[in-house]
Amino acid sequence: MVVSASVVGCGSNDESNGGGRDAGILDAAGDGGPTDAWTWTPSFTDEVVEGLSSEAVVGDFAEMVLSPSGEPSIAYGYVPAASDVPEIHFAQRSSASGTWTTERVVIPAANEPQTNGTIRGLGLGYVDGLPHVVYIGGDDDDRGVISDLTDLMLSTRSAGGTWSERTLVDTSGEAPGVCPGTQDTCNFGNVVGSNAAIAVDAAGSAFAVSYRDTHGGFALEDLRLSDVEVYSEGGPFQNSNVDPVSSGGDAGNILFTASNKILVVYNREVALTSDPVIGVWAALYDAGTWTKVKVWDQPSGSKLRLAQAPDGLIYMAIYDQTRSDLVLASSDDDGMTWTTETIESIGYTGLHPSVAIDLEGDPVIAYTYCGPAGGGCSTLGAKSEVRVTRKKGGSWITRRVHDGQGFGGVGYFTSVQVLADGKLVFAFQDSRNSDLVFVREE
Repeated sequence: MVVSASVVGCGSNDESNGGGRDAGILDAAGDGGPTDAWTWTPSFTDEVVEGLSSEAVVGDFAEMVLSPSGEPSIAYGYVPAASDVPEIHFAQRSSASGTWTTERVVIPAANEPQTNGTIRGLGLGYVDGLPHVVYIGGDDDDRGVISDLTDLMLSTRSAGGTWSERTLVDTSGEAPGVCPGTQDTCNFGNVVGSNAAIAVDAAGSAFAVSYRDTHGGFALEDLRLSDVEVYSEGGPFQNSNVDPVSSGGDAGNILFTASNKILVVYNREVALTSDPVIGVWAALYDAGTWTKVKVWDQPSGSKLRLAQAPDGLIYMAIYDQTRSDLVLASSDDDGMTWTTETIESIGYTGLHPSVAIDLEGDPVIAYTYCGPAGGGCSTLGAKSEVRVTRKKGGSWITRRVHDGQGFGGVGYFTSVQVLADGKLVFAFQDSRNSDLVFVREE
């Protein structure tokens, strides 16, 4: 289906527009919208990647990147209609034919049949030209208390098209940390690998994976005392404990900076002391040391997304779940200092943001507007829609990408990428139909 984008109205808080946070609804005529110094009137075409005419649940934790040849590739969760055992799938689009090839990567719980293997985040990147997918999987390490997946895993696709799986990290002690207090909490436990994300260096040969270490993994105390850790191959270390016993790691992501340093971003969720530690944090590895800084005062309710401009400027898209706002942070010094800007705050908005860099080096953010009232972003109602905003000449220009054919229900796990010709592509879950949707700018 081809649709023309609409302008986002600036809105007001009067009763005619619903009052309060209702003013974020798009105005199809553009009335009340911003005056665009930079003209952009895109049209978008949508495609179902997988899930059409199927009862399967498709698209959980979808993550889209571009292959070395510039083709959109997506890793995502897939739950078959006849089973509650999740799988991870991989899809790649051929620009020549306009068709998708989909493959099963792995069943994370294949080695642990006593659990359904709930997916708790995944990451996708190309290393040496081959797709690599990271996630929590493996087995339960014979814990005997509760059956669950406990290992940080990697699945790699060969040039011949077959997938193979291996364990990257098995236990907490593989990334030793200096634990605060008298107990060796940060080096205890078996449950590693949730919230996994992968970064590949500029040469395309080294990679690093950030993940959350939840130690025993089955009690609130394990989340409260969780560690942020990194595994790398070809980097400055193999295993490293970034932030021990900090409640950190949720919503995490990772990047090689322009100076080839490793930057990790993540939530801290619990105030373990009187210090104001709750919020979004960044940690940079340099000269054998992690330096940590606080970026935002509230945790992100969605995976933090990173992009780096050609000049080295780093952008991070944040969903402020407390305020239901879209926030963009930027850093010109490898993540040691940040400037933040609230991009959209009218309506319940900013869910699952993704950021990319256009051909002029400017940020492009895709995200979900959840609606004007009701449950906020806890569910996607009839007014939810995927939006895109980009900054030109100091102003943000916002357009509607998809509104579920007028029925909403779209926008979980949104990704955006910029093709070689400057056109935008998007991937997200249509929760109303349980499909994975791809949208391209014409």
